[in-house]
Amino acid sequence: MNDYYFQKQGIDFFNSREYDKALSSFTEAIGFLTEPFSKELSDYFRKTLLHVEYGKKANFYFENEYYEELKDLYERLLSYGITDFNKEWKEIVFEKSLSPIPKNEKFGFLNGRGETVIDFQFHNACSFHEGLCVVFNKKRKCNYIDRTGKFLLPTWVDYVHTHFFEDIGIMKSNNRFGFINREMETIIDCKYEGVRFFSEGLAEVVSNNRSGFIDKSDNLIIPFQYNYEMTSGFSEGLAAVMKKNKYGFINKSGEVVIDLKYDVVGMFSEGLACVNLNGKNGFIDKDENFTPIDLQFSWAGAFKNSMATIEMNGENYLINKKGTILCSAYN
Repeated sequence: MNDYYFQKQGIDFFNSREYDKALSSFTEAIGFLTEPFSKELSDYFRKTLLHVEYGKKANFYFENEYYEELKDLYERLLSYGITDFNKEWKEIVFEKSLSPIPKNEKFGFLNGRGETVIDFQFHNACSFHEGLCVVFNKKRKCNYIDRTGKFLLPTWVDYVHTHFFEDIGIMKSNNRFGFINREMETIIDCKYEGVRFFSEGLAEVVSNNRSGFIDKSDNLIIPFQYNYEMTSGFSEGLAAVMKKNKYGFINKSGEVVIDLKYDVVGMFSEGLACVNLNGKNGFIDKDENFTPIDLQFSWAGAFKNSMATIEMNGENYLINKKGTILCSAYN
């Protein structure tokens, strides 16, 4: 077997709408590839990626009644020229997705048919996300509502974020930050000067101008002794940190495992992280070994499904972990 066999198999699967199998075949073809895909195959490959990625998202959104996310997804697919999505779902999304609309200096929510579902009563309002929406009163305090307009927090607070990560959200009250769950229960009191979202079970918190990391039970895992100017969340066991405009990585014990010497870094994904040094981008592994994809790109994104988007000579491409250019990247 060779790349041609898997390429042909991938096209057959694509044409029969077996997109997961098509992606698997094209991925096998990549293992044999020594030169970029042909233009015809590039088109198949890009559309396969879109179908697989967005198809899984569409199922998840529909099952959880995340109609606004599903509406945005359909609009994105249409922009890529993909129209063979579930027409029944499209009608349901049109009816049930809600949009914040101002009227007489108040915000309410209309569905896709232009019908008022939630009355005009808010000073301001965000868009719905995962079935929840942040709204504001005239004192600029925040609360969550559901699709019926029911308030979900017992009191209005200084700040809540529209997104939850690892099913935990950020809340601010009396000028201090804490955390809530999706049931709107306070799981960590508002006592910190600053916080970041949980990732891999840990969240950065600030107390007395010092950063540390806590777990979901508010146990201090990495002590308040780090004076980094910036940290990221954890990904694959490592978090990016920055001091004096140089970036490196720490582990979950707070130990520096990759020295702070890079101009910019991305988070680890599939064992690799993009790093920038002197204006050029490449990828390192967790032992700080440069891969075959060394510092040669003007821009690079994270790896997903063994592929990453890079920019070189003003053009965007998909590459594999050998650094082989697979095809031009879709916008």
